[in-house]
Amino acid sequence: MTDPSPPSTPRQTWLATLGWAAFLAASWTWCIGMFLPVLLVRDFAAWGFVVFAAPNVIGAAAMGWVLRRSSDSTAIVQAHRPALAAFSIVTITFQCFFAVMVLSRFANFFDELQALLYALFFVASLAAFFRGGKWAAAAALLASLTLFALYLSAASWPAISRWPVHGPLLTGVTPQPTSLVWLAPVTCFGFLLCPYLDLTFHRARTSLDPVRSRIAFGVGFGVMFLAMILFTLLYSGEFFDRPLSSDRKALAFVLVHITLQMGVTVGVHAHSIARLPRSNWRSLGLVVTALAIAAVAVLALPVSGKLRGLARMAIDPSFEDGYRLFMSFYGLIFPAYVWLCMIPVRGETGTQRPSIAKLRAFAIAVALAAPCFWMGFIERQTWWLGPGLFIVLAARAMLPRAKAGGPAPRTD
Repeated sequence: MTDPSPPSTPRQTWLATLGWAAFLAASWTWCIGMFLPVLLVRDFAAWGFVVFAAPNVIGAAAMGWVLRRSSDSTAIVQAHRPALAAFSIVTITFQCFFAVMVLSRFANFFDELQALLYALFFVASLAAFFRGGKWAAAAALLASLTLFALYLSAASWPAISRWPVHGPLLTGVTPQPTSLVWLAPVTCFGFLLCPYLDLTFHRARTSLDPVRSRIAFGVGFGVMFLAMILFTLLYSGEFFDRPLSSDRKALAFVLVHITLQMGVTVGVHAHSIARLPRSNWRSLGLVVTALAIAAVAVLALPVSGKLRGLARMAIDPSFEDGYRLFMSFYGLIFPAYVWLCMIPVRGETGTQRPSIAKLRAFAIAVALAAPCFWMGFIERQTWWLGPGLFIVLAARAMLPRAKAGGPAPRTD
């Protein structure tokens, strides 16, 4: 196997390293970081945020240490290119689903702002796709941190004071104290493994030497991304079915932040697909970007007209169910792939293209665990997550051992 990256990574300045840190934080701030804490805080108060934030920050930052050489990252991209492309495509689709719901349901309470939000999403998506550089993402991160400060200055009182404590009227169920015990291992499983399927992470890793990689990943997630999800923590109370009154200006800043980051996410992931070797991947990146923008333009406008009514920031049950179904990719399917198909088995000298045996174990494990995850996430019976996760973890015992020094992935 040959490493297509330069033989010696060009020396990075500290400013460039911080630029990559900002790129990582911006590329990872999407509709999970900007909305999942809202649901977890609603259901579990502050501990829900801890269960989300700790494995998220640690898992993403750890990639800078786990992949010691740029060739490790290159090998993953070469061996698992379809899976990484699928991760980006699902992520782009997730952003579009979320954009339609946000722009159509919440932004219609701000008639003077709605056109700006549509334009911002389209411009951010296209700019991130065609430029795709770390400085474009860093500019988006700086803009969101500025919106964070503006929100704090405009909010009439801290949103944190409006957190409910396990409000059954909001969720339809009363979470049990043990719910987080079952949820925490699943969030750890997802957030610790999903980063290795993110093309934007691999782009940063292959562009940095080992020391600066650790700095970029550490600062990017331990400082910058953490600040972004603290923003989510503060505004989470705005979505708890509160009538809009004096906080309209503060909520406008939140919507601009969400729209900007969704657009950047669509653009950088489509750009990353387009950077994959072979021209067909480049074409796919452009097609995915165009379809994403078209979907939001076609769907959000008609839906918006049907949702006008009492100005309340309520979370629609159908929206939440759809959101939770998308989360199954990041809680089950993608981390299961990393666990069963990407992590080397005994006898392998590094990550390999998934064999038929690995793919079979992956498919069986996901099929058996999916009903458990449905019961845990959609039906809210979280104890089902325990056996579901156990099925996936135990499926690794189905993988055959490889012969020492197995073949390296092809470099085509």
